[in-house]
Amino acid sequence: MRTRSLHTKIWTDPWFLELPSFARLFFIYLLTNSSINFPAIYELSEKQIILETALTKDLIQKAKVLLKDKILFRGNWIILKNIDRYDNYSGGKLLRAKELQLQKIPNNIIEAAESFRNSVSIGYQNLSDTPNSNSNSNSKEGGVRRKQSLDDPELLVQLKAQFPTHDVELEVASMKDWLKANGKRKEDYAAFARNWLRKATPKSGQQIVIVR
Repeated sequence: MRTRSLHTKIWTDPWFLELPSFARLFFIYLLTNSSINFPAIYELSEKQIILETALTKDLIQKAKVLLKDKILFRGNWIILKNIDRYDNYSGGKLLRAKELQLQKIPNNIIEAAESFRNSVSIGYQNLSDTPNSNSNSNSKEGGVRRKQSLDDPELLVQLKAQFPTHDVELEVASMKDWLKANGKRKEDYAAFARNWLRKATPKSGQQIVIVR
C-alpha cells in the first residue's frame, strides 16, 4: 500500500488558504491518490480524476491554472514540484523501488520534471524551495516580489472561481474605471478586487455564493 505524508501546517498556509475549495481538493488529491509513486512523477487520466474527485472538466482546468507553479501537467503525466526532497528513504529496498519506477518514465517527462523542479515557486513549502510563503496573492521570482494587477489572467481565473455568480470581467472593468477616475493605485490588487466583488451585485437571477 502506497503512503504519502501531508503536513498538517497546510491548513494554515496562506498560499493554500487563498485557493478556492475545488483547487484545494484537487491539490490534496494529486498528493494522495493511489497512482502516486516515489519519484512523484506519475500518469493519471482525466477520466480517473473526474471519477475519484467528482470535479468537472471545467473545474479541473481552472485548478490546473491555479496550481501551475506547484504541479506540472504534461498530457496525462503529473509532476509534483520537489516533493521527493521531503521523503526520507532509509532502506535500500525503497531506493531501489524508486529507481525502478524512474526507469519506466519516458525520458522527455524526466527532462521536463528536472527543468520544472529547478525553477522557483512559492506557497506550501513542502512542495517548494521557499521557506516562507506570502500572506497575499503576490508571487516571488528569484526573491523579487511580482505584484498582480487587474490585467493578470491568473487573478481573473481566481476571481471567477471564488465569485461564480458575478460578472467578474464586467466588475474588473468597473474597478479599472474607478481607479482611473479617482487617480488611485493599490498595493494589493487581488485583495482590492475580492473586497469589491463581495459588495457587488450578482448577475441577474443568481444568489450570492462565494467559494472559499
